[in-house]
Amino acid sequence: MEENINVNIKQVVKQNGDKSTFQTKTSGTYHRRNSDIIRYEETIDNQIVKNMLKIDDDGVKIHRTGTVKTVFHFVEGHETISYYDTEAGRMTMTVKTLSIKHYIDDNKGKLRIHYQLSDHTGLLGTYQFQINFKEINE
Repeated sequence: MEENINVNIKQVVKQNGDKSTFQTKTSGTYHRRNSDIIRYEETIDNQIVKNMLKIDDDGVKIHRTGTVKTVFHFVEGHETISYYDTEAGRMTMTVKTLSIKHYIDDNKGKLRIHYQLSDHTGLLGTYQFQINFKEINE
């Protein structure tokens, strides 16, 4: 079953003592197979980025495609290796997932991920990613 949903995304970024918040509202789709799958598009720097979130019992994967391609894998309490592909090449990132909280019921859901991101130079920052979605009732 696939449902059309309204999607609210909020990201809080803490880097070098600075804190920034980004919010986006868009629409997308939700469906349940072996995993919960959320798909939506957002515009970043006038470019469309397609997002797919896959929520399993063992973690969350976020696939982003567009001008940049990323695959982030979040497993609570663990470090995982993730990739960030740009025109300049592939960067390898270490994602340390501090917490994952989510719930999904008949027509709405919420996912919150708190994590740290590092590369070969060290800690880049601490991040909070939250997505709320609700079925569009027509």
